[in-house]
Amino acid sequence: MDDAVLSLVRGVDPAGIGMRPLSRAFADLGALPGVGFVVHLESLEERGLRPDDLEPPLEGADAFRFVRTADLEATLASHKAIIRV
Repeated sequence: MDDAVLSLVRGVDPAGIGMRPLSRAFADLGALPGVGFVVHLESLEERGLRPDDLEPPLEGADAFRFVRTADLEATLASHKAIIRV
């Protein structure tokens, strides 16, 4: 997995490197019906992060689905479309 998980960490502001926060785009996607976010737990752990460190894309929404590597293939196969970041 890549480092997109870092874009959802609470308080991250990429303005210092000339980028806009991806969290805004994720919020727009999350507002669409049937859209959720799959987060690879091992990617979080490798970076010293926990699920509670992430900022939900929608206020009060339970939009994250946390999966382990063993369950990742089946989880991704169950979706019609995937956007990988």
